[in-house]
Formats: sequence, structure tokens, C-alpha cells
Amino acid sequence: MAERDVTEARRLELNYEYAQRNVDILSIWFDCEPRRTVELLAENGIPLSPNDEGKFGVYYESVRQDPERN
Repeated sequence: MAERDVTEARRLELNYEYAQRNVDILSIWFDCEPRRTVELLAENGIPLSPNDEGKFGVYYESVRQDPERN
């Protein structure tokens, strides 16, 4: 069975919902750092939950403004 691309926008949004809109939980599922998860959400235009906004909002907005950053 082929693995699905979990970073595809709609699938990513659904996974974020399943993770109770929690970047830390989604990061565990994706086996990556929360920072990378925030990047994926920002690059796909998926808004953060209020709790995640408080923790990651500044970084999320910087990614949204400059998706080509390093």
C-alpha cells in the first residue's frame, strides 16, 4: 500500500483536527519538531488554534509572510 502524503493541504488540515488542533500532538504523529509542523500549517494556510497561536503565532506569521525563508 502506497503511503499518503500527509502534507497535502486537506489531509494536513484533517490531521490537525484529529490532533485536537494541537501542534505538539501533530508533531508527535509526524515524528518531527513542532517548528516544522508550524511551517507545514503556515505554508498550507491552515490557521492555528487559539492555544497554538499563543505558542507559535509569531513564527507562524513569519512563515506566512516569507515562505522562502531558511
